[in-house]
Amino acid sequence: MKLPQTLVNYFEALNAADGAAAAVLFTENAVVHDEDAEHRGHAAIGAWVAETAGKYQFRVTPLDLRQSGEHVMAGCRLKGSFPGSPVTLDFDFILSGNKISRLSIQ
Repeated sequence: MKLPQTLVNYFEALNAADGAAAAVLFTENAVVHDEDAEHRGHAAIGAWVAETAGKYQFRVTPLDLRQSGEHVMAGCRLKGSFPGSPVTLDFDFILSGNKISRLSIQ
């Protein structure tokens, strides 16, 4: 499985709980949808990564990849301090060049 470099960097930042490093991988007006909430823009996305990582202390491992143009779906395993761990979730990305413009986690 060959992830686009932007996603490799994203998952590394996510696993390091580095909100600032994750946020710069998104476009300025990017939107993240996770746990029935939306996070828009660098500041909100960085805060979401830091808060979520602190709350759940998880590790994400990409398992599979489906790509069609700028749309990339990565099936991922999350293991952490949350009920039902580990779980498999889909990370549904839309890329804009080498940045993420939208992410929906389902």
